[in-house]
Amino acid sequence: ELHKLSSQLRRLYGSNRHSQRPLHVFFANFSQESSLYRICCEKNQGFANYVVDMNAKSPQQLFRREELIYLSPDSPHVLTDLNPEVVYVIGGLVDETVKKKLSLQVAVQSGLLTARLPIIEWLKRGSKGTFSTVLSVNQVFDILLKYHETNDWTQALLTGIPQRKGFTPKSNVKSSSSSSQGTPPLDVEPTQNSSPPKFQILLK
Repeated sequence: ELHKLSSQLRRLYGSNRHSQRPLHVFFANFSQESSLYRICCEKNQGFANYVVDMNAKSPQQLFRREELIYLSPDSPHVLTDLNPEVVYVIGGLVDETVKKKLSLQVAVQSGLLTARLPIIEWLKRGSKGTFSTVLSVNQVFDILLKYHETNDWTQALLTGIPQRKGFTPKSNVKSSSSSSQGTPPLDVEPTQNSSPPKFQILLK
């Protein structure tokens, strides 16, 4: 499982490095004494020199709790846009058996706001597929990075979601940021000309 996660982090870093609008990425709960760090260095050439903020502290220790939104496919809130004043947390929970609502439970226990990707709002089920909305760390990141670049949820979702999932575009949806209904409440508002949104990969 740690080997899979190390591979996902490599792909994530590659996507961000080649982007015209890279995001600010943190690896949280990520001690250089951990087995994961050792495996990442062994499997990913130059990992120790990645331009990423790696920190052994938790997201709550690095940022104010009200700035954090934990992304979970089971959240009742829908992510409709990216707020540059918010830190989005992607849980690095790698498991061969998908445990239902695990990421949501982690977020709730940590007292964090949650949100899910707007998959069912922008995509529909095709003729066949798994139709699972559970994605890997790098797939979630690629979706958010592409949305940051294009402001187009359909394009972003199709970029990150594997074709085997079976989702196809809806034909009757409007522009990506047209509605904020279902977005988790925030104490901060986006400002013009601010820095890119921050993403923390919470490594457990």
